Amino acid sequence: MWKIKEWFLHYKEAIRVSLLALFRWTLLAVCTGVLCGGIGTLFHLAVEWVTEQRTEHVWLLWLLPAAGIAITALYKATGCVGKGTNDVLRAVQDGSSVTPWLVPAIFLGTVLTHLCGGSAGREGAALQMGGSIGWNIGRVLHFNNHDCRTATVCGMAAFFRRCSVHR
Repeated sequence: MWKIKEWFLHYKEAIRVSLLALFRWTLLAVCTGVLCGGIGTLFHLAVEWVTEQRTEHVWLLWLLPAAGIAITALYKATGCVGKGTNDVLRAVQDGSSVTPWLVPAIFLGTVLTHLCGGSAGREGAALQMGGSIGWNIGRVLHFNNHDCRTATVCGMAAFFRRCSVHR
Protein backbone atom coordinates (compact mmCIF):
# COMPACT_ATOMS: atom_id res chain seq x y z
CA MET A 1 0.00 0.00 0.00
CA TRP A 2 2.83 2.40 0.86
CA LYS A 3 4.49 1.78 -2.44
CA ILE A 4 1.35 2.81 -4.29
CA LYS A 5 1.04 5.94 -2.18
CA GLU A 6 4.70 6.82 -2.71
CA TRP A 7 4.35 6.21 -6.44
CA PHE A 8 1.26 8.41 -6.60
CA LEU A 9 2.92 11.24 -4.66
CA HIS A 10 5.99 11.01 -6.86
CA TYR A 11 4.02 11.15 -10.11
CA LYS A 12 1.17 13.36 -8.89
CA GLU A 13 2.05 16.33 -11.13
CA ALA A 14 2.55 14.12 -14.19
CA ILE A 15 -0.83 12.48 -13.57
CA ARG A 16 -2.49 15.89 -13.19
CA VAL A 17 -0.97 17.16 -16.44
CA SER A 18 -1.95 13.98 -18.27
CA LEU A 19 -5.54 14.14 -17.03
CA LEU A 20 -5.77 17.80 -18.01
CA ALA A 21 -4.50 16.96 -21.50
CA LEU A 22 -6.96 14.07 -21.74
CA PHE A 23 -9.81 16.42 -20.76
CA ARG A 24 -8.77 19.12 -23.27
CA TRP A 25 -8.38 16.72 -26.19
CA THR A 26 -11.63 14.94 -25.35
CA LEU A 27 -13.38 18.30 -25.29
CA LEU A 28 -11.82 19.17 -28.65
CA ALA A 29 -12.86 15.82 -30.11
CA VAL A 30 -16.46 16.16 -28.95
CA CYS A 31 -16.81 19.78 -30.09
CA THR A 32 -15.12 19.12 -33.43
CA GLY A 33 -17.09 15.94 -34.02
CA VAL A 34 -20.43 17.56 -33.24
CA LEU A 35 -19.78 20.70 -35.30
CA CYS A 36 -18.16 18.93 -38.26
CA GLY A 37 -20.78 16.19 -38.21
CA GLY A 38 -23.68 18.62 -38.08
CA ILE A 39 -22.36 21.10 -40.62
CA GLY A 40 -21.07 18.26 -42.82
CA THR A 41 -24.49 16.63 -42.83
CA LEU A 42 -26.16 19.94 -43.72
CA PHE A 43 -23.57 20.49 -46.45
CA HIS A 44 -24.12 17.04 -47.93
CA LEU A 45 -27.91 17.40 -47.85
CA ALA A 46 -27.78 20.91 -49.31
CA VAL A 47 -25.54 19.90 -52.21
CA GLU A 48 -27.70 16.86 -52.95
CA TRP A 49 -30.89 18.94 -52.85
CA VAL A 50 -29.60 21.74 -55.10
CA THR A 51 -28.24 19.16 -57.55
CA GLU A 52 -31.72 17.63 -57.78
CA GLN A 53 -33.23 21.09 -58.26
CA ARG A 54 -30.78 21.91 -61.05
CA THR A 55 -31.58 18.60 -62.75
CA GLU A 56 -35.31 19.29 -62.59
CA HIS A 57 -35.03 22.98 -63.54
CA VAL A 58 -32.51 23.26 -66.35
CA TRP A 59 -33.11 27.03 -66.62
CA LEU A 60 -31.03 27.46 -63.44
CA LEU A 61 -27.93 27.09 -65.64
CA TRP A 62 -28.63 30.59 -66.97
CA LEU A 63 -28.13 31.97 -63.45
CA LEU A 64 -24.50 30.81 -63.24
CA PRO A 65 -23.02 34.27 -64.06
CA ALA A 66 -25.22 35.90 -61.39
CA ALA A 67 -24.21 33.17 -58.93
CA GLY A 68 -20.56 33.91 -59.69
CA ILE A 69 -21.10 37.58 -58.88
CA ALA A 70 -22.98 36.70 -55.68
CA ILE A 71 -20.23 34.30 -54.57
CA THR A 72 -17.56 36.94 -55.27
CA ALA A 73 -19.52 39.47 -53.19
CA LEU A 74 -19.90 36.90 -50.40
CA TYR A 75 -16.17 36.19 -50.37
CA LYS A 76 -15.36 39.90 -50.31
CA ALA A 77 -17.87 40.55 -47.51
CA THR A 78 -16.41 37.76 -45.37
CA GLY A 79 -12.77 38.55 -46.17
CA CYS A 80 -12.24 35.14 -47.75
CA VAL A 81 -11.09 36.30 -51.20
CA GLY A 82 -8.15 34.13 -52.22
CA LYS A 83 -8.51 31.83 -49.21
CA GLY A 84 -8.57 28.13 -49.89
CA THR A 85 -7.17 24.72 -49.19
CA ASN A 86 -3.57 25.96 -49.39
CA ASP A 87 -4.25 28.41 -46.55
CA VAL A 88 -5.64 25.63 -44.38
CA LEU A 89 -2.64 23.44 -45.18
CA ARG A 90 -0.36 26.38 -44.37
CA ALA A 91 -2.09 26.63 -40.98
CA VAL A 92 -1.12 23.02 -40.33
CA GLN A 93 2.47 23.58 -41.45
CA ASP A 94 3.37 26.91 -39.90
CA GLY A 95 0.48 27.81 -37.59
CA SER A 96 -1.11 30.56 -39.69
CA SER A 97 -4.60 31.44 -38.51
CA VAL A 98 -7.75 30.34 -40.33
CA THR A 99 -10.75 32.65 -40.37
CA PRO A 100 -14.04 31.28 -39.04
CA TRP A 101 -15.78 33.10 -41.93
CA LEU A 102 -14.37 30.46 -44.26
CA VAL A 103 -17.08 28.00 -43.18
CA PRO A 104 -20.17 29.98 -44.27
CA ALA A 105 -18.41 31.39 -47.34
CA ILE A 106 -17.34 27.97 -48.63
CA PHE A 107 -20.64 26.35 -47.66
CA LEU A 108 -22.82 28.91 -49.43
CA GLY A 109 -20.45 29.35 -52.35
CA THR A 110 -20.28 25.62 -53.06
CA VAL A 111 -24.04 25.13 -52.71
CA LEU A 112 -24.77 28.08 -54.99
CA THR A 113 -22.24 26.82 -57.53
CA HIS A 114 -23.87 23.38 -57.59
CA LEU A 115 -27.34 24.93 -57.85
CA CYS A 116 -26.44 26.82 -61.00
CA GLY A 117 -24.44 24.05 -62.65
CA GLY A 118 -20.93 25.25 -61.89
CA SER A 119 -18.03 22.92 -61.34
CA ALA A 120 -17.03 22.65 -57.69
CA GLY A 121 -15.81 19.64 -55.77
CA ARG A 122 -16.84 18.69 -52.26
CA GLU A 123 -13.51 17.45 -51.01
CA GLY A 124 -11.66 20.77 -51.04
CA ALA A 125 -14.64 22.47 -49.46
CA ALA A 126 -14.76 19.79 -46.76
CA LEU A 127 -11.07 20.23 -45.95
CA GLN A 128 -11.40 24.01 -45.79
CA MET A 129 -14.49 24.02 -43.58
CA GLY A 130 -13.17 21.28 -41.29
CA GLY A 131 -9.80 22.97 -40.97
CA SER A 132 -11.43 26.26 -40.09
CA ILE A 133 -13.64 24.60 -37.49
CA GLY A 134 -10.72 22.71 -35.93
CA TRP A 135 -8.42 25.75 -35.82
CA ASN A 136 -11.05 27.99 -34.28
CA ILE A 137 -12.15 25.45 -31.68
CA GLY A 138 -8.48 25.14 -30.71
CA ARG A 139 -8.31 28.91 -30.29
CA VAL A 140 -11.52 29.01 -28.22
CA LEU A 141 -10.05 26.31 -25.95
CA HIS A 142 -6.84 28.41 -25.66
CA PHE A 143 -4.63 25.78 -27.25
CA ASN A 144 -1.08 26.79 -28.06
CA ASN A 145 0.00 27.14 -31.69
CA HIS A 146 1.22 23.55 -32.04
CA ASP A 147 -1.99 22.12 -30.59
CA CYS A 148 -4.11 24.40 -32.82
CA ARG A 149 -2.29 22.93 -35.80
CA THR A 150 -3.20 19.45 -34.59
CA ALA A 151 -6.80 20.59 -34.01
CA THR A 152 -6.88 21.86 -37.62
CA VAL A 153 -5.94 18.42 -38.92
CA CYS A 154 -8.55 16.83 -36.63
CA GLY A 155 -11.23 19.14 -38.04
CA MET A 156 -10.17 18.40 -41.61
CA ALA A 157 -10.35 14.65 -40.98
CA ALA A 158 -13.71 14.84 -39.20
CA PHE A 159 -15.38 16.99 -41.85
CA PHE A 160 -13.85 15.10 -44.77
CA ARG A 161 -14.97 11.80 -43.27
CA ARG A 162 -18.52 13.12 -42.79
CA CYS A 163 -18.75 14.42 -46.35
CA SER A 164 -17.40 11.25 -47.93
CA VAL A 165 -19.59 8.78 -46.04
CA HIS A 166 -22.62 8.96 -48.35
CA ARG A 167 -20.82 8.90 -51.68
